[in-house]
Formats: sequence, C-alpha cells, structure tokens
Amino acid sequence: MKRLKIIGMTLAILILPLAVSAQTTFEIAVGAWYVNPDGDLAFSPDGTTTSLDLEDRFGYDSEWEPMIRAKIEPEGLAGFYLKATPMGFDSTEDNSFEFAIGDTVFGADDRIDSEFFLNIWDAALYLSTPFIETGPTGGIDLDVGVGARYITLEADVERIPVDDDFIEGDVLEQNPDESVIYPMIFAALEMQPADMVSVEVEGWGMAISNDQLYSVSGLVKLMPFGGPFMITGGYRAEFLNIDKGDMALDSNFTGPFAEVGLKF
Repeated sequence: MKRLKIIGMTLAILILPLAVSAQTTFEIAVGAWYVNPDGDLAFSPDGTTTSLDLEDRFGYDSEWEPMIRAKIEPEGLAGFYLKATPMGFDSTEDNSFEFAIGDTVFGADDRIDSEFFLNIWDAALYLSTPFIETGPTGGIDLDVGVGARYITLEADVERIPVDDDFIEGDVLEQNPDESVIYPMIFAALEMQPADMVSVEVEGWGMAISNDQLYSVSGLVKLMPFGGPFMITGGYRAEFLNIDKGDMALDSNFTGPFAEVGLKF
C-alpha cells in the first residue's frame, strides 16, 4: 500500500504539465536528500511507553532519500504546491540491554533487525506577491498560503537470536504503523540576484496540542541556459514531534540535498 501511494503521488505530479496554460508558471524538480535521523521513536501498544533512540538503539545513519516536488502558478490565481518525501531506514544491530514493546521482550543477547519508514506528502495553496524589482536583473517574490501534510509512520522490529537454540519460527516481531493528516502554514521567499541565479527559503509549520511539525529549507537555484533546465542545491531540516496511536516520534531529520528540474 505504501508503494502504491508513492507511485500515485509521483504520477499525479508528473501529469500536472498537461494542465498548464500559456499564462501559467510551472516548476518540477526531482532530487535526493542526504538525511540524518536524530531523536527517539516510542511505542506504547499496551499503555506502557518504550522510547528508543534512532541512532544509538537502532543504528540508523544518514541515507540518500528521494524527493519530488511541483509548483503551478496560474496568472492571477492561487498557486498550487505538491511535495513528496518518502524515507526509509534499516539496520541490524547487536542489542545491549533488554527492552519490551508491548508484550514482546527483546533480550540483551539478541540481534535486532529493524526498519523504519517515514513518508511525508505536502500540499499547499498559496498567494504570490507580484515580483518586486530591486535592480536591473534582481527581484524578490513572497509566497504565503495554507496546506496539509500527510504522514505515515511504520516500523518493523524483529529479534534474531544468536544462541544455538534458534529454530525456524523462533522470531519475535513488532510491526506498528500509523498515519495522520495535519493542517500546515506555508511561506516561501525567493530572491533573484541575477537572471540565471535565485536564492530561496521555504518554511512549513504547525503546532496543535502536543504535536509540533516544522520544516525549513534553503536552496540556490541555477538556470545555466536561461531555462527551462535548472539545477538546485540546498539544505533541509524537518523537526517532528508526533504522538499518534501506539507510536510517537520526537526527532529531527536534516541534511543537504540536490535536484534537477524544469521551470517554464
């Protein structure tokens, strides 16, 4: 199901150019984010919370993860922004202490095989200010809007015994998963110091009850031939504090990214 959702979002973004008119600005970019996970993932299937560190307990390290995004800005109308960021981490580590998830106990002598998936889909409607000229080639553009973020969390924690008594089927496993939709505030600032160069800063944010989500990214965009081809590089940070059902995530995901794309 997770893969089908990702494929569906990707196809939806790729067919957006079919709806673009001559009076519409369209931008699409595909890239990779070298993301570092830092923080805790907690499980509470029976009311007792077990909090485990993504780096120290599970052994997750920086991974290259795909990114795809698209913008449509019809002249005189609200712009539409879509972004998909599927992430997945996996590791096999020697366990050093006993812990429990629900009624499943993982021993200090076990090897722990784990996977963690965090998939983020963002969508926003925004209003764009007229481009403010600041010089012969430069200008500033401000976008402000509202949107939504759909997040899926999925974990697979499995015990791999290392003693001689292991037999086929002697495996303890937990597979919690949750999904949630949050309203978001979106804002972006674009500065163009030259015809073929722009600097952009983008932010998303939401705080409801005990859940907090903040996303900040900055990038430099190069259009070496004056368009439509573009190359971008930047840095992205996701700050997530989510408590949903039997899972809670209090973590940061940060790192540099690079993209290639088209802007018409």
